[in-house]
Amino acid sequence: MLEVEAIHTYYGDSHVLHGVSLRVGAGEAVALLGRNGAGKTTLIRSIMGFTPSRDGRIALEGEPIHSWPAHRIARRGVALVPQGRRIFAPLTVRENLLLGARPSGRADDWSIERVFDLFPRLRERASQAGARSRAASSRCSRSAGRCSPTAACCFSTSRRRDSRR
Repeated sequence: MLEVEAIHTYYGDSHVLHGVSLRVGAGEAVALLGRNGAGKTTLIRSIMGFTPSRDGRIALEGEPIHSWPAHRIARRGVALVPQGRRIFAPLTVRENLLLGARPSGRADDWSIERVFDLFPRLRERASQAGARSRAASSRCSRSAGRCSPTAACCFSTSRRRDSRR
């Protein structure tokens, strides 16, 4: 579970987040939506440790992570899914997916087959170069009921407890 409690984040002297709270339970997926300048990216950057909050608490499975460096937060399984379709155009769809793979050996962990099951159109285009498949992958993610095309990010939680990964 991810818990964000009353965080305040600044860029220099500019107070950007004013007491923002959020909770993502185990197995939930949450889309963060809002107009430009509302603080979506700053909230994500605060959770990931890129722009640490000055006040408040961020916890993962009850353990405070708000003072941790970004690499340590990522090793606990918190991941950022950027809004844009940032892929390596010369690589195939399969190769782009494998670049992001971090399997841990658990039955419910990431696998290319699991991704293909969630997004069947990607399986059809697995050997296609990334540049030609960007529009298709966008349609896949929207049609599968995942993130809205206007969402800044989707958060999902898993039960990963091993901080050494």
